[in-house]
Amino acid sequence: MHKKLWAVFFVILVPTLFYLGCDAGAHRTHDGAKNTKLVGKCSLGDQGNAIKVVDSYAYIVTWDTFLIVDVSNPRTPRIVSIMINKGGIKLDVEGSYAYITIPGEYATMHIINISNPYNPTLVTTYSDWVLNKSTWGIDVVDSFAYVTAYNKLGIINVSDVQKPRRENYIVISEGGIGGGSPEAVEVKGGLAYIAAEDSGLLIINVAKPESIYRVGKYLTEPGWGCDIEIQFPYAYLIEEYGYMWILDISEPENPKKISNFPLVGGGASIKVFESHAYVAEYFEGLGIIDISDPKNPEEVGYYGTGWGGAQGVDVKSKYAYLVTRELLIIDVSKFIEKEEQ
Repeated sequence: MHKKLWAVFFVILVPTLFYLGCDAGAHRTHDGAKNTKLVGKCSLGDQGNAIKVVDSYAYIVTWDTFLIVDVSNPRTPRIVSIMINKGGIKLDVEGSYAYITIPGEYATMHIINISNPYNPTLVTTYSDWVLNKSTWGIDVVDSFAYVTAYNKLGIINVSDVQKPRRENYIVISEGGIGGGSPEAVEVKGGLAYIAAEDSGLLIINVAKPESIYRVGKYLTEPGWGCDIEIQFPYAYLIEEYGYMWILDISEPENPKKISNFPLVGGGASIKVFESHAYVAEYFEGLGIIDISDPKNPEEVGYYGTGWGGAQGVDVKSKYAYLVTRELLIIDVSKFIEKEEQ
């Protein structure tokens, strides 16, 4: 019993205390703000896990629900539809469809028709025995969904959304090509960039789905890679308990470290918009890092949510959209205006 209590204390409090001790966040307060302002919010009814903003709508998944929120007026976001038992852990939106990964053991992915935001409909729940364990990250490019699942990267052909089919997969850990459990993936230029636990960055050639193979790897420390953004020639990788890493990927076979930056509240999700990285920090809220000089990243803003829960973030125009148990719409125009001058 005491061991369990100590484990909870260690997992929850120690990372928080560690990062509060970093210079990067020494000035922060849990519910404070710097160069940001809350504009609007609405309750999600559960912990939000991921968000994607397209046009005037925010698409959000919690553990149990899929929600569509009208954000045309950022001051008064309004939920326009909710689908119960269609939640998950990550999502992507491509065209008229939302793709949601399911972290359980019974299925891999929901595909939902969102052509009518007020009446989304389930197209199919895809189940794949190879990928049905801890499906996590997803990136949909052209007619393929790239998903991370426990120790694998899978490629699913979604050209027919009613009948998805697996094209191929590659084992990343447990005697496979080397690396840890993959959590996030982004595909660009025929390469899949993966943030993986215990290993950091993995790069997989997926140009030909029938023949996929590892190209390169960069081991970060402590290595709990949980999300990644690619803005060539750099990869921005964040860790759950660690840093944001900026890596030069101009040579995919040999990624190189440019810099790393301590995350005050531990990383959960990252969005790069122009010359800033917006990080959903689970223990703190939103962190904003100036990456205009990749060798010297600097925190220039933040928004504290009061003891955490931030899991997903997206940025459109002058607003950052952050999900906790609420959707928070945060004015970050100071940084956008600065770049436009």
